[in-house]
Order: sequence, then structure tokens, then C-alpha cells
Amino acid sequence: MDVWTEWLFTLLKGIPSLFTTPFTYLLLFLIALQWRRQIDMERKLFSAKLHTVAEGVLQSVFFGLLGGLVASLFIVGFGVVLSAQVFLFLWLVAILLALFHVRYLCFAYAGAILALLVALVDLFPQLQTIPVLATLGETVGLAELPSIFVLVAFLHLVEALLVYLSGAKKATPIFIHSKRGRLVGAFHIQHFWFVPLFLLIPSEQNVVQGLFQGWPIFSGELLLPLSLMLVPAVLGYSEQTISATPQQKARSSAIWLVIYSVVLIGFSALTAFISAWFIWPTILFSFLGHDAMIWASRMKEAKAIPIYVHPNEGLKILAIIPGSPAAKMGLQAGEVILKANGQALKRRKDLYAAMQNNLAFCKLDVLDLQGEIKFPKSSVYQEDHHQLGIILCPDEDVPYYLEGTSNSLLQLLLQRLNRKSTKQNEEIKVKN
Repeated sequence: MDVWTEWLFTLLKGIPSLFTTPFTYLLLFLIALQWRRQIDMERKLFSAKLHTVAEGVLQSVFFGLLGGLVASLFIVGFGVVLSAQVFLFLWLVAILLALFHVRYLCFAYAGAILALLVALVDLFPQLQTIPVLATLGETVGLAELPSIFVLVAFLHLVEALLVYLSGAKKATPIFIHSKRGRLVGAFHIQHFWFVPLFLLIPSEQNVVQGLFQGWPIFSGELLLPLSLMLVPAVLGYSEQTISATPQQKARSSAIWLVIYSVVLIGFSALTAFISAWFIWPTILFSFLGHDAMIWASRMKEAKAIPIYVHPNEGLKILAIIPGSPAAKMGLQAGEVILKANGQALKRRKDLYAAMQNNLAFCKLDVLDLQGEIKFPKSSVYQEDHHQLGIILCPDEDVPYYLEGTSNSLLQLLLQRLNRKSTKQNEEIKVKN
């Protein structure tokens, strides 16, 4: 049997492991839950849904499979070896963290905490009197820690790719308060991707041969023989912007994710090949560097000038409902509606009033993104959205706005279990 046939056989043998772990089904459930929450939010804010749960889950799985393929090529190509027990510990820590905040469902945080505990046990052996830490110290070797962070770095490189390709897709328009207390339009961009990836693990069965001399590069003390196991991972992305389009925000985030990943790989290499003491800056950077990207983005948005507000003349479009008459008319987010059926518009309620002048037909005067006037028109049917599927930027007349988001996995679960409660969507506030 030649090398490539052997690798193919081992790949096929590793696939069933994806369907025998409960984490696979837990991930799919969480992804569906997150999309359901987003759709509930859209219905509350706009009396319409812009997306469906099925569309969201399929997108998450499709792009996640693409990301899993790329991540697996990195992992196998560089020879990143982890034991199955270490990967299990990563998952358990990530889930525990997600109970407190959904954004902590990330191996950057789980890996940093796991590595910190292992390093502390190695530095202070007396901690082994604590049963949990003793088990951790026996299961996870200090030499395996660089492999954990290289895995985290490769996953974030893939996250950068997914954010660039699909981060802006299905962004949810929202109404929020700006720093000056004014209601403005914004976009909430949140994705979870289901990422199956092949993990190199020590094994006596389905043994694979080395790809080149010096492979595997990041193996710690876990040497050949090795096998492959298909395991589920998750990548998440969450942003909110009042000063950029979803596409611009996604591109900016992708760049910072690439920088974070490259620096983390550098720290991991220093730990693996120069000195084990580099594990301490690696741990700090994995956690604090990841948080720094989030806080820097939030600070930038806090200081930015909102762009999703109405001009002095006309009404600015925040978003268009897919498949609506407005979408068929070619209207786009950022365009300004100056007139409807010949009536000048200054407030949101003016659009609805102008449409009542002709219940069967609507003609608009629109200032497009190039600064030119166009005159889209459409027939109006009884089943159409009351504003043709146009979601306008907010003004004082909007009944609801968003205040924060569900922070923890427990909150998301409780919201779904308590759907009949008036607190089903606690982040949606009624404007007084």
C-alpha cells in the first residue's frame, strides 16, 4: 500500500468519529438556537423576518465545511498532534465558559485557561493535591501546549477566511442608542460555523506515514504512530457597526484575525523550539490578544459618527427584505428616498401615508449611492409588506430598539424554554 492510499484509507476510517461525539449535535443545536434568536429579533423590530433558520444553519454548515477542509490541511501539513483527551478538555472548558458568555465559546479562551492550569501544576507540584488539577496534569503534558495554540491559530486563520467570505451575509439591521442617546441604525453581525476538522492523534491503528523529514512539526512528546480522527469544532464571529457597511466591517475583522493568528503561531514556535518559558506570553496573548481585538472594535464604534441616520431631506434605507417588492425594484441599503407618489418625505410615517394615496401602485424618487436620482416603481399587493419591504433608519417614531444582546448560553436556553413569557426577548425594549 503506497503512502497516499494509506492516508486516504485512514481519512475514511476517521470520519465516523464525527457522528459518535455528542459535541457535533450540541453544536448544531446551538447554531439553530442562535439563528432562531436572530429571527425572533427581526420579527419584533420589523414585523417581518429577513432570514430563516434553515438558511442560516445551511450557510453555517456549508462555509464551516469549507473552513474545516482548509484547517485540516494546515493541521495535517504542519503535523499538529494532540491527544483525543486534550481536545475533549478543550471542549469542556469552552462549554463552561459559554455558560457565562457566548463569545467565550472559542478555543482561544479555552486553550489559554487549559494551558494556564497545566503550566501552574508543572510550576507548583503541590497543586496536584487538587483532584481535578492532578487529572489535568497527568492527561495534558507541558510539551503539548504549543500544539494547542498552533491549533487555535490555524482555526483563527480559517475564521478570517470565513469572515471575509460570509461574515457580512445575513447581517441583521437593528435600532440602537448612539453615545449621544439618539436612536440610530446599525448592523448586528453574528455567525457560528460548524467546522469538522481532521485531528492527528496518537494511535496503534490506521497508522499514517510521515509526509516529509521532520514531520510532524508540532507534536510535543506525542510521536508516531499517528492516526486521524474527524472532530467537531466551532468558530464564532460577532460584531456591531454604526459606521460601516457589514462588508467593510467583515474585511477589517478578517485582517486583524490574520495578524492575531500569525503572532500566536510565532509565540507557539518560540515555546516549542526555543524555551518552554515562552508559554507564559503565549497564554497571555491567546486570551488578551483575542479580547483586545474585540474591545478595539467596540472603542472605534463608540467614537465613530453614525452613518445610518436620516439626512435633512428624505429617508435613508437601512436594509431591504429579501424577495420583497423593494428588492425587485433594485433598492439598496444606504440610498435615500426623497419622494413617494410625489409626496416629499421627512419622517418615517410619511412613507406609509404617501403609499395610502395609491394602494395599488407606488413610485419613488430615490437618491442612489452614486448621487444620482432614479425613479423605481412597483405594483402593490395586499400581501406585500406595508412599506414594500423597505427597512428605514430609525427616528423618534420607532416602537422598539435593541439594548444589549443575550450574553450567555444559559440566557439563550431560558429564552427558548420561556417563549410565552413577556421576557422572551429581553434585549428588545419598547420605546417610551
